[in-house]
Amino acid sequence: MQLDPIHHHAEVPPFEQARSQIAGQIASGALPSGTRLPTVRALAGALERMTKGPPSPEG
Repeated sequence: MQLDPIHHHAEVPPFEQARSQIAGQIASGALPSGTRLPTVRALAGALERMTKGPPSPEG
């Protein structure tokens, strides 16, 4: 399962952005019936990595 980047400063909360993307993939058939989704912990880790950009010059 692949998600687009989550924007933490958008008006739509991050969890709703993720939920909407997953629902869209189900509706389009990209996630067919029976597809196993990642655990909440794994999904949260992936989303955290997606939102982190390169390290800042300050450290």
